[in-house]
Amino acid sequence: MQKMFLAGSLALIALLVFLWLRERRRVKNLQAERAELLRKLSDMEALPQRLAVSRAVIRGKLLEALAPILPDFPFPYPERIVYIGGTFPVDYLIWDGERIIFLEVKSGSSELNVNERRLRDAIRRGAVEWVEYRPALGQRNPGEPTIEIVT
Repeated sequence: MQKMFLAGSLALIALLVFLWLRERRRVKNLQAERAELLRKLSDMEALPQRLAVSRAVIRGKLLEALAPILPDFPFPYPERIVYIGGTFPVDYLIWDGERIIFLEVKSGSSELNVNERRLRDAIRRGAVEWVEYRPALGQRNPGEPTIEIVT
């Protein structure tokens, strides 16, 4: 009888340990699911702001591309307008027949970034040069490339 009681007690203890381990695993899984749901909720709460920023960037890029054909564009000679934007810190280079104009298109409350401000300041200081480069390969008697710098 004592052996049956001992065997029953061990079986009960084993069952309790098994149930406790299973419950512990279930609680960990629930905690992980809760953490994932909170992360998703946080992402969803930030989504309107991210969408607004994304829309503003897209709108800015669109206005940048369409600027020369907009009715209030201040330069009436589209054949003298060259898009140089992308990775360059200014969007358009314009030749009006007498001067060269660096044009940066901005929309909404956007401001010049660091590189755009540096370029603007260099132009204002007059730190602009004309450089004519003639590669040696393009000459009849190849030798050294020639570079003429006019300031």
